Amino acid sequence: MGIHETLLYGRSNGDLSSFMDRANLSMRLKNLTSVATTAGNVIGNPHYSVSDLPDYDPSLAQSGETDDVVKDTEDLGHHAIHTPEDFVSQRIILQRLDKMEGWDSSLKQKSWFLTEEGKYAGKDEQYGFRPLPDDIKSKILTDGTFPLHAREPMYVIDPLDGTAQRAAKSHIWSVSIGRMEEGEHVGGAVYCPWVGGGFLVFGEKGRWVYSFEGVLEQVGNEFQCIEHDTGFRACLSLAEHVNIGDARVHVGVDTLLPKFSQYVAPIQKIARRARVTQTSPSCAYGLAELAAGKADLFIAQPQKHWDYAAGMSFVEELGGKVVWNVRYERVGDLQLLDNVDPAKHYAPDSRIGFIAGRPNLVDSAVEIFMDKYVPNTPIC
Repeated sequence: MGIHETLLYGRSNGDLSSFMDRANLSMRLKNLTSVATTAGNVIGNPHYSVSDLPDYDPSLAQSGETDDVVKDTEDLGHHAIHTPEDFVSQRIILQRLDKMEGWDSSLKQKSWFLTEEGKYAGKDEQYGFRPLPDDIKSKILTDGTFPLHAREPMYVIDPLDGTAQRAAKSHIWSVSIGRMEEGEHVGGAVYCPWVGGGFLVFGEKGRWVYSFEGVLEQVGNEFQCIEHDTGFRACLSLAEHVNIGDARVHVGVDTLLPKFSQYVAPIQKIARRARVTQTSPSCAYGLAELAAGKADLFIAQPQKHWDYAAGMSFVEELGGKVVWNVRYERVGDLQLLDNVDPAKHYAPDSRIGFIAGRPNLVDSAVEIFMDKYVPNTPIC
C-alpha cells in the first residue's frame, strides 16, 4: 500500500525532513521545501527586520529604501507591487538552493532560476545587502535567455505571492517554488506562514502530494512541528466526481480586473450553481488549497509562470484536470490551447490563464466560458 493510501501522519516528534524521507521524496524536493519554509518563516516573523539578516550592511543602504514600495505599472489595470520582503525572500531562496545543489554531488546537472524578481536582481543591494555572487546572478533566466533553456532543469520561484496582501497585513500570501524538468512541472512547495499557523503543500511527480497545517519552526538544522499540529498528511485524489451543487469554487483575484470584465458573466453562472465561490489573492495559495482538498475548482486568468509552477504539479499528480488558455485577442474570445509551448508560454514576459480542478467541473466551466453551455442542462 502506497504512502498516500495509508494517509501517514507525522506528529510533533517528527520533523519535515524525516517525513519526506518516509515518503521517498527526492533530494531536490526536500531542498526546495526546506528553503520555501525558511524564507516564509523569515519574512513572516512579525519581529523580522532586514537588519537582522547576516549579509546586511547598513553602510550600503540608501536612505529611505527600506520603507519604499516599488510599483511597476502593468497593462492589466493594476500595479505589480514589490516590497523589501520580496527581495529578502528571493535572496534567501537563491542563496540556499544554490548552496544545497553545490553540496549534493549526485545532482549532475545544475539548475537555472526563473524568479519573479529576477529582473530586479540588484535591487536588494539598495536595501543594504551585499551583492549576490556573480555565479548566482548568471543562473537567473531573463526574457532573452529563457527560451534557450526552457527544457532544462530549473526552479521557478515566486518569493512572495500576494505582496499587496502582506503589505496590508492580510494573512493570505505564500512563498512558492516549483521544479521544472524537460519543460514539465515535476514538483514544488507552497508555504503560507500566516494561514492556520502555517500551511504547507509539497509534492512531486510520481511520488504524490502532501500537506501540513500547524506551527513549523526551525530547530537547529531541522524543521519541527512545534504546536497546534494537525500533522503531515497525504492529499486526496482530485479525480473523483463532485456535483456543482457541492463544489467549492475559487477564483484568482486577477480574473476580476476591470480589463477582463467579460469573465464576470461566466463566473456568475458558475457561482449561482456552486456551493460556495470565493476569490483567492494568491494563485499559488489557491492551487495549494485545491490540492489540500479545500477547493474543487480554481479559475485563474492571466498569470505569470511563477504564480502557478509549484501548484500545477500538485493538480497534475493528484489526477486533476487543467485547461489552458491564452489572453483574449479581442473581447469575448477565449482561446484554448491544445498544447503549451514551454519556451513561449512559460517565459518571463508571458501570461497564461487556466481552469483547474476536478475533471467534470473543469469541463463544465469551460463550456460556460466558451458560451456553449445550455442553461437548461443540469451542470455536473
